[in-house]
Order: sequence, then C-alpha cells, then structure tokens
Amino acid sequence: MRPAAPPGIASKKVANVTVIIRVRPLLPGEAGQPVAHARGQTIALRVNTVGASATGTGKPVSKEHKYTFARVHVDEDNVEVYAQSVAPVVMQMRQGRSCAAFAYGYTGTGKSVSIYGSKQAGDGNRLGLAELAAHELLSYVDELGEEYSVRVSMCEVAGKECRDLLDNNAPLKIRMAKDGAVHVRKEDGGEFITRKYVRTLGEFEAILKAGVSSRKVGSSTVHDLSSRSHAIIELEIVTREMVFLESAVDTAQDNYAKMANARDDGLRKRYNDEFAVGGQAAVEASGLLQEMEAALGAAHAEGTAAIEGAREALALYLKEGLPVVRGRLAFIDMAGNDWEQATDSQTKEARVEHAAINSSLLAVKECLRAVSTKARVPYRNSVLTHLLQRHFAKDSRMLMIATLTPSDDDRLVRQSVNTLNYARLVS
Repeated sequence: MRPAAPPGIASKKVANVTVIIRVRPLLPGEAGQPVAHARGQTIALRVNTVGASATGTGKPVSKEHKYTFARVHVDEDNVEVYAQSVAPVVMQMRQGRSCAAFAYGYTGTGKSVSIYGSKQAGDGNRLGLAELAAHELLSYVDELGEEYSVRVSMCEVAGKECRDLLDNNAPLKIRMAKDGAVHVRKEDGGEFITRKYVRTLGEFEAILKAGVSSRKVGSSTVHDLSSRSHAIIELEIVTREMVFLESAVDTAQDNYAKMANARDDGLRKRYNDEFAVGGQAAVEASGLLQEMEAALGAAHAEGTAAIEGAREALALYLKEGLPVVRGRLAFIDMAGNDWEQATDSQTKEARVEHAAINSSLLAVKECLRAVSTKARVPYRNSVLTHLLQRHFAKDSRMLMIATLTPSDDDRLVRQSVNTLNYARLVS
C-alpha cells in the first residue's frame, strides 16, 4: 500500500504567484543609513532627488515610495524566510504541483546567498533556501521508505545557450514532444540532462557545490564576480519504479529513432543503386517506391505503438501513485537585473550579454503576469521561460523573492526602486 498523501489545504485559496521582498542587512564597509523600512506587508523606500524644478531652490527633496506585497523580510536569515515564505510552496509541490522560486534583484543584493547559502569563512555554514527545501524533502523521503529518493538536476541559461552544470557545462537543447512536454537533452547524443539521485543532505550539498562552481560569472557594473547567467536547480521525489518506467519511454523513443534512421539509410542506398543503373524508370519498375511507402508505414506504426505503450504505463503509475511523485520544485537564481545602460567602456560581448539578461528577465515577468491573470503564457519568448514551461502551468505555484540592499547610495536606491517596480508588476 502506498503512503497517504500529505495533508491538503484545499479549503484555503492559494495564489499562483506570490511576491515577497527580502532586504539584506548593511554589509561591513557599506556607508550610510538604511533607507528601506518595513511596516507589515508594506515596504517604504525613501529616495532623495534634486528638487530644482519643483521648488526652484535646487535643494534635495526626499520622496517616499510605498509598495505592498505578500510579505516583507528585513534582516531575517534564510531559516526565517524559508519557514514563512518557502515552506508553503514546498507543501504545494508535495501535493503534486509544479512549483518554482525565483530570486530576482540587482547584483549584490543577496540572491545567490538566499538560494545557496553562505560557506565563507567567519560566516558559518548558513544553509540556503534550496538546501532547506532539500532537507525537508529528504526527511519526507526517509519516512516514505527506501524506494523513494530525490532527483536533482542543475543547468544554466546564458543568452540563448543552455548548459548542464553537472556535466562539465555540456550544451543542452530544449525539445518539445508531441504531447507538449518539454525535454532537456544533451546536444550530442540526445541523452537527458544529468540527473542525480540523493537520499542525504550531504549528497545534495556535494551536488549543489559542484553545480555552483561551474556557473558562469563575469564583471558587471557592480563587481567582478557577478552571476552572468540564470541558474536553475530542480528537485523531484521519485521512486525506483517511476525511474524504470521513464527509462522505458526513453528507450522506446531512442529505438524508434535508430530504427527509422537505419531504415532510411537502407532504402536510400537501394534507391541510389537502382537509379544509378537505370534511372527513375528502373526505380519505378522495381517496385521500390511501393516498398518504401509500406516500410515507412509499418515502421512508424511499430515505433509509435511501443512509445505509446510505455507512456501509458508511466501515466497509469503516476495517476495511481502518491501525488508527490508528480510534483517538481525549481529554484532559479536569476542574473542581476543591472538596468543601467551599457557604457562605452564595456566590450561588445558585455553589452550583448547585458541585453540578453534583461530580455530574459522581462520574459519571466510577462509569463508570471500571464499566470496571475490566467492569460496565455508566452513561454517561448526566451530560452529560460521555455525551459520552465511546466512551471507556468495553470495549477502551478510560484514564488518571487525580490532582493534589495538598504544602502542609501543614490545608484543603489534607483536600482531598488526598479526592483520593486518589477515585483509590483509581477504581483
């Protein structure tokens, strides 16, 4: 008998997209006083502007911008943020939904620390939100039994390229099956993105460390180790039987492709041989064209039947199994939303990279807004949103974590306003 599903919360309506704000503390060496203050679910940001046009004096004018979100976290650690804002999303994943948590903000505001934690000397071993979620899922897996494990994959999107962070940055291609499912496969050979299976937090942390170390970093307008890609880590609870049935589908698809290629090569050789001897007339007289047509039909029917049979077996298992094996949880550490215009000092490559990052950030915003308003989701607008198509489904649950610095530096305050405006559009 399968274990019972986790308790539901059907009586409480849950929004598809939830937006929270996280304001990190001032760091050592940062000057000034905090300009962001939380009041319940409202965050107030005081911005100083030159008021010559308004007052005729040219004296600084202070203006307060107010925004309201689901929750505002100020100077709270990852454990507190997880308990209040991320744990409910994890529960939704355990109920079989596709869930995602996006970390969005200006470079240096704590996106990566939020997702991956901090292992720097003197900072302690602070677990990130992804590790805290893995800990919860692994504890649940341990209760379920030895048949269950957590499957992990990691990739990054930089521009129009997608790479496997757990396989030496191997290039990946995003393909869509006839049933609409998105498959992420290696560019050479067609193998799936690398997927690891873990049952302990130590195993997960080792995978996370390997993936993060492979991520692309570069120079930005803020510092020289800015994340210049979007990193995605995805977790699923799986069983041995589920993995076996998924492998059967993959094998049936691969066998069909190999059979079709071998058949085509053989028929093409015979056609060329006949044509070389007597031209098209010889080909038609041999009956080869009729034979080719019959072979195409038979091979297609055989291959399709094998694929459909494997898919039906997997679908039946998922339908009758524990809901959790149908859920997925992704953490997306997005590249910095460095909205400052490109400068002449930047290289052409840096300007192209800058534009690509901002374009994909806008694509994410449009998809999240579409999910919130039940509109058609334009997930094909970027590689990142295409990759995350499943998470933009109508019954999915998504969390946007917008990160801010409290610094009163004018440039950083402008970036904080940009971040809050983006977050407000999403919510």
